[in-house]
Amino acid sequence: MVQSAAALVAALDETRRAVNRFDAQRVHYAYDLLDVRLTAELESGSRCAQSAARTATVDVAEALRLSQDVAMTVIEVGEQLWHRLPLLNAAFTAGEVDYRRVATTVSVLKRACDSTVAAVEAEAVAAAQSKTPGPLRDAVWSLWFDHDPDEARAAQEVVRKDNSRVYRRKRGDGLSDVVITTGDLAAQEFMDRIEQLVGTVCTNDPRSKGELQAAAATAMARDQNAIECRCGLDECPVAGLEVGPAPVRRIAAYMDIEVLLGLSSTPPTLADGTPLDPEVARVLAADARWQIILTEMRTVAAGYRRDNPAEADADSDSVDAESASEPIDADDLVEHCESAADGESGTPPPRPAPGVPTRLTSCRARVLLHRSRSYTAPTLPVSSSPPMRPKAHYWFRALNRHVADLLAQIAANPSLANGVHPDGHGGHLCPPKGALTYAPSAEVAALVRARYRKCVAPGCSTPSERCQLDHTVPFDHDDPMRGGWSIVENLGPLCVTHHQVKTERHWLPAIMADGFVAWRTDTGLIRVSAPAPGLITFASMALGEEIDAGRGKPWPLRASTPLPADLDAPTWWEHYHSMLGIDRWVTETAIATMRYGPDRDAARALRVKYLEHRAIVRARRAAEPAPF
Repeated sequence: MVQSAAALVAALDETRRAVNRFDAQRVHYAYDLLDVRLTAELESGSRCAQSAARTATVDVAEALRLSQDVAMTVIEVGEQLWHRLPLLNAAFTAGEVDYRRVATTVSVLKRACDSTVAAVEAEAVAAAQSKTPGPLRDAVWSLWFDHDPDEARAAQEVVRKDNSRVYRRKRGDGLSDVVITTGDLAAQEFMDRIEQLVGTVCTNDPRSKGELQAAAATAMARDQNAIECRCGLDECPVAGLEVGPAPVRRIAAYMDIEVLLGLSSTPPTLADGTPLDPEVARVLAADARWQIILTEMRTVAAGYRRDNPAEADADSDSVDAESASEPIDADDLVEHCESAADGESGTPPPRPAPGVPTRLTSCRARVLLHRSRSYTAPTLPVSSSPPMRPKAHYWFRALNRHVADLLAQIAANPSLANGVHPDGHGGHLCPPKGALTYAPSAEVAALVRARYRKCVAPGCSTPSERCQLDHTVPFDHDDPMRGGWSIVENLGPLCVTHHQVKTERHWLPAIMADGFVAWRTDTGLIRVSAPAPGLITFASMALGEEIDAGRGKPWPLRASTPLPADLDAPTWWEHYHSMLGIDRWVTETAIATMRYGPDRDAARALRVKYLEHRAIVRARRAAEPAPF
């Protein structure tokens, strides 16, 4: 039976949720198996946690047809979900988040202490619902740095020490992979140098981009400053050119002025969104060239709404209904702009008719106005105290709620998905300088890429520097005044794939208020993507509103065994450990600091027994008669 594309997309969405629920069961069963093995070892008196962990790992590996390393990761994810990440566990169990995003979140937060996990988990879950694994990892690290930069910095040092390496892996087909694991800044510098060397051949070189990148890496290993061009032309444009040493390459990073002054611990980011240690970023900024982006914070009026019809009637003296319903004519706009240029006030074009939606509310938007010239960094003040600005971990939850509200309003009024400026003029009456030229100016391009750090298509993580700047409302080459203008409000970065899909009109974007982009697909889907996090501030963040209070309740005890009938009988803990003083080693903080996996697993199992013991002790006290 032939089905429509829309029906198949809906079926895929439901299948995604079902697969996520089954994956959650798989992870829970894997950890349950470890729990059973550990309990058996403890009750037998051998207390060999390593044996239990090994047995559970090979059991899981065989049952799921996985390698032992992957099986250990699945067990570890289950352990972290149950003991320390209840909100993420709930979202995973409900099918809202897939295994890759869960594993990515766990891979970062497993190194954090309990207080950090409790503080950032709800935001991490909200980020996992909208981000792919790569950007999600960056988001979780950003949340950690914002909460406790010292702990996050120490954790990254451990990660760097344990994982930095260079190794070769033979493929068996005459090729080898050379894998380099290093810091983000060093990796960015390495890739920039690769791109420089790729640019030393002419456009007629027959090699693919991948071959040129491999040749560039080889040239670096040979201490060469160029790649030999293989175009074979007698008059190759790069033949005989002397290439000097590697020039100093600019690494672009975005940093708020509060971070520079030591007033905030919000992590700066590279151009692709990779977070940086605020202290490292301040050191780099002190020996760098700056380009300041001037911004203006604008408060948005509450909610998308339609103008009050009564108010429209009351104002009918200034604009009649017929003229108000007409679109703005380009000839009128030209006449108005020419009058304004001559110093005359001119007659402004007709204003939008009553019923045209106004801006979205509940947030304040930072509008990018101007980029300064490049200049040497001034002397930065030395911060002798930690950042004093309050930290609010509500951005991703506020964003999700904001987007959900926007989607609900679009469903009620589909015209909202056309954007706030369907003409592509961004609300300007006259085209700004360069707006009628197809290629945007360098300043406009920089402001657009600062507004959107990645491709604006939903779910795409391609850095904006590798994207093409697309006119949301197409540029009219025959009559630039009538088409969409080359301005910040009408441009967005799109990767090659999404740009082609948009050109073929399978996916159509529209820029909403404050940089949100609504996408409509030919299958009936509507999605909304957001600008960079630092450009939007939600009211719930400013007021310190607790969006999700689900964290307030303690996570239930894992052991489901009911209380014994004889509460006075010695507990397992009293029988084995009452005289050892081991309870101080089964706190979550102590467990989180254990480096060896089997030790951590054994401590987890002991913690379960200890919590059972405490529950029975509380029940004993509750059963005691009142003292008076």
